[in-house]
This record gives sequence, C-alpha cells and structure tokens, in this order.
Amino acid sequence: MRRSAYSRIDVLDIAFNVEGSQQAFAQLEPALKRIDAELATTVGDAFAALDKLVDRYRTSSNPSGYVLYGDLGASDKTRLTAAVKAVQEPLSRVASKVANA
Repeated sequence: MRRSAYSRIDVLDIAFNVEGSQQAFAQLEPALKRIDAELATTVGDAFAALDKLVDRYRTSSNPSGYVLYGDLGASDKTRLTAAVKAVQEPLSRVASKVANA
C-alpha cells in the first residue's frame, strides 16, 4: 500500500483546530471581557502559549509546514497535550458565561 504524502499531518490539524477555536472565541471575547475579564484573560493567555508552542513545530521539510506528530518525542507530545488542555478547560466555560449573563 502506498502512503500518501499528506497523511499524518497531525500538527497541522492541531494548528487549524486552534485557529478555528480562536476565531470562535474572538466572537464571544468582547462580551466575556465585560462579564468575566479574568476568564477572558486566562483563555487569551492560554491561546497565546499554545500558539507559541505549535509554532515551534513549523518546518519546511514537510509539505504540511509542520513536523509530523508521529515524529515528535514523548515530551513534545506531553507539552502539546498540556497546552491544549490549558485552553480547553477555561474555554469550555465561556459560552455558558456569556449565555447566562
């Protein structure tokens, strides 16, 4: 079986998912800043840290523009997982905060 040049571009998928989540958050952020400025700051800071980490895995040696997830070391995978969770937890509270305000 021939392997596709574009298979397993997982870090690219992470980058796109982060970007989509940031765009959704940007729509709610102005209201959230009025309701819970601390939560808005927490989410913004977590996104900034995750962006910085994902940028570390950019490369010109792969068509996706990123190192393949399978090529990352265990510590890199752990750092990515922790950074995603650091966004995920506070972000999960945003919609209900805004909706219930």
